[in-house]
Amino acid sequence: MGIVGVLQARDDVNVARDDVASDDDFVPDVVSIMKGEGGKFVRSESSTARMSKRQKQLANESWIVRSHISGGPVDGSVIPSFGGHVARQIWDGEERKVLLCQNRSQACSTLNYWRESEESQELKRRVDATGLAHLPYCMFAHIDMPLISAFVERWQPDTNTFHMSFGEMTIMLHDVWHILRIPVDGRLISAQSDSVQLKVDMIELLGVSVEDMKSQSHWRGGGVAIDSIVDYCRDSQRSVETSVVGWMLLMLGTSLFVDKSGSRLRPASILELKDGGVESIAEYSWGSATLCYLYHQLGVASRGGAQGIAGCLTLLQAWIYEYFPTFRPHTSRLTCEPGRARAVMWSIRNEGKSLVRTVTWLPYGPDPASTVPRTTFCGWLRYRDIIKPYTPDRVLRQLGYVQVIPSPILTPEFAYRPIESHLYEVRFSIASTESAWQMFPRGFRLFLAEFQIAEFDPSTCSSDYLLWLVRYSHPGVANVDHAGAFPDRTNAPYWVERLFRAIQPLLDARDVMPSEESRAAVDDVEQIIYDWNMFAK
Repeated sequence: MGIVGVLQARDDVNVARDDVASDDDFVPDVVSIMKGEGGKFVRSESSTARMSKRQKQLANESWIVRSHISGGPVDGSVIPSFGGHVARQIWDGEERKVLLCQNRSQACSTLNYWRESEESQELKRRVDATGLAHLPYCMFAHIDMPLISAFVERWQPDTNTFHMSFGEMTIMLHDVWHILRIPVDGRLISAQSDSVQLKVDMIELLGVSVEDMKSQSHWRGGGVAIDSIVDYCRDSQRSVETSVVGWMLLMLGTSLFVDKSGSRLRPASILELKDGGVESIAEYSWGSATLCYLYHQLGVASRGGAQGIAGCLTLLQAWIYEYFPTFRPHTSRLTCEPGRARAVMWSIRNEGKSLVRTVTWLPYGPDPASTVPRTTFCGWLRYRDIIKPYTPDRVLRQLGYVQVIPSPILTPEFAYRPIESHLYEVRFSIASTESAWQMFPRGFRLFLAEFQIAEFDPSTCSSDYLLWLVRYSHPGVANVDHAGAFPDRTNAPYWVERLFRAIQPLLDARDVMPSEESRAAVDDVEQIIYDWNMFAK
């Protein structure tokens, strides 16, 4: 049914309960009898009052948009989880600190040194053949935490896009290809295993003794210590195969799938190394898995209670540089050599910024889908038990086409996205995910021929798109009522946005206005708003 359907069904049930409760909806209020003080029999609390902690959590639906939220959407069918979003808290005047951004730059430096050492020439040959050996070199040593935090405030997990004042944007598969140069076609990363089996696999593939695996210094809290893997696998007593497996395991966990375990990493990638050996690594779609994992981390970090974010933050930060010149540091090289990851272009130590304030919609050229056809895939991405919708029709301008009102969101089988980020949980159908991915390009593809090419201005959108955006999104984040001192008169966006918000109730009430003259006046105001968004510079 999906989350929107579930919400509607719940509303219908609540209305029905006002008249009579059906057998399916009725929850008996069971009362227990027990002995109290003095041996007297007394009533205990009801079973519904003794709800489990999980039941109480699921009963909290304050994160769901049921009606217009101040600072949020008028209609919650596009971003129904906005009630638990950090942007709502910011609008209400609550301050959130800069997110702690997880980074493993030291481990990446260790991997680079290990690969280039004289005694590791066979290891270098083997890992270079996978096509992923360059990744530790690409990872940024410094993550701009305020910049990442600002973009998280715009991320909406219901659509997996950034909701800007001018429309939606997102990280696409062709972005992953150009920025990281890892394959986006291939097998989905879907293998899963429990911690016991992972320990067995570690013992088998890395030659770790059972006693060492049980030690707190090696395995703790479901993760394996990074330093211990380096020590084991760089040992001259180990075989080349063991060293290669150890290097690849560390590389995947410290570049593409960074988690919040600090000096440890989750060894799930051992499953791909076990299934077919290191040589099979090139068969997988590491690009789609990386993007899926980052989508998930962005969704968790978008909750009001989140304090940090993980994932491949180099990908996210480089994506911001590609599309938003004003945030770019000066490049260390004027061009990127063909075949190299564009992430290496940016010199993150140079703090000089560009003065260009516009969006670069097509940073890689006019037709990104011709280079990376998979970027037009419509369906779901997968990384193990994480499944995320991928819908390129929401960001047509990033493909060189005029943006129109997108299709309805792909709704999950179950979703729980409250303010408390540690409770975040979303489930989609695994069967649908696998079949959609395999059917591309025969099916589940965005047919670009159905859309209009943006020949003159890549930011072009249809005449009704921006009006749709105001109703279904949240064009603003900061509430001027909590902003303190007013900005000066030259800050036109501030004053125009404040005017738009004051006028919005009139736009919503147009259909019930008493006279045609009133409705016509509101239509004129709406046209002015549209013209401002489209043509004002």
